[in-house]
Amino acid sequence: MLEPAREFLEQSAEEFGDDIDSAEYVALAGPLTQILMRMGEDERCIELSDRLLPVAERHGPLDATLEILINRGTALLNLNRVVEGAATLVGAIDIARLNEMPVVELRAIVNLSLAGDLDEPRITQNLRGLELIERYGLRSYLMFMLNNYTEEAMARGAWSDAIARIDAFAETALTETEREQLRLLPIDLLTLRGEARQAEVDRAYASVKDLVDDPQVVAARYTSDQRLALAEGRLADVVDLGVSAVRGYPGMGVAPIADAGQAAIRLGDADRARAIRAEIAERPGRMVANHLRALDAGIAAVDGRMADAIQGFREACAIWDEVGLKFWLAMTQLTMISVLHLAPSDLRNLGEAARGQFEAIGAAPLVHQVEETLAARARESDRPPSLPHDASATASTSASS
Repeated sequence: MLEPAREFLEQSAEEFGDDIDSAEYVALAGPLTQILMRMGEDERCIELSDRLLPVAERHGPLDATLEILINRGTALLNLNRVVEGAATLVGAIDIARLNEMPVVELRAIVNLSLAGDLDEPRITQNLRGLELIERYGLRSYLMFMLNNYTEEAMARGAWSDAIARIDAFAETALTETEREQLRLLPIDLLTLRGEARQAEVDRAYASVKDLVDDPQVVAARYTSDQRLALAEGRLADVVDLGVSAVRGYPGMGVAPIADAGQAAIRLGDADRARAIRAEIAERPGRMVANHLRALDAGIAAVDGRMADAIQGFREACAIWDEVGLKFWLAMTQLTMISVLHLAPSDLRNLGEAARGQFEAIGAAPLVHQVEETLAARARESDRPPSLPHDASATASTSASS
């Protein structure tokens, strides 16, 4: 659907030739900036936006100018020019709010939320976006906003809250199509809870079959299949699907590629983990940096540098705990018990910490993986390699964080 729209808009815009200083040209070329951004042609989006903005200021209504700015800001974020992109979107949000343009404000919030770090500002923006949807009935943005909220809730461990909120919106769906599409949103949570399998994933994506060429939908499908693979313990598939998700749509966020990196560590594949690390390192943000910290610790463990690994894992867990991202904390602890050479008591402490987190959020398949991993490590050796005294103490500290 995106490709035909792009061809039509490009052809229509070209018919203006050099005579682009008009409101009509803005009306045609403005939406093209959004199409280019959605298709991952971010540099072209920025180039066209820069040509359009002066014309839009002269001839277009304010909302048309803001829409172009939103597309430009999102393209900047996709290119990891985060400060420029975020400043553009935040400015668009504020101007739209001052001028009582809830539709424009909501779209800017959706795009800022998608690209922003998983921290308190993003949580605040998500809640503001859902408030606008409920207040003004702007349901055309509901899927985008709820999707971003669900991703955030997944990392925070607020799985039941997210599912309940989605169910509440589904009860008031205006059409059966909307209700079916809303049922797609919690599919990743349901797979990680062991409540959905391949058939349920296939059925959920059948509701958006008209968007099969949309890069965001393609990447989302890779991510859903990846999380199913994670729940089923197919770690090699977790790696491949996570890489495919972020390569298919750069704006997908860091979670799929970070999960792929941790799966590579659990497989003992340091080379693949290093390749994944290079892709993560291109992204900015504090949470991305912590994913790198955890991945570096895993690589150190596979390489046999246990003291470095323990210190890195300890620091990563402390940050996950500080910002309240319980799922990533538990996933890091699962990786730790898979690769660290620790005394049995330290492994048990780490395993209990991970199991407690997974049980609290209802991730039964991951609870099972913790138990399987602990059992396998117990069978490996009755006498694990000893660690320097300070490293062993660090490991014990991390188990209680």
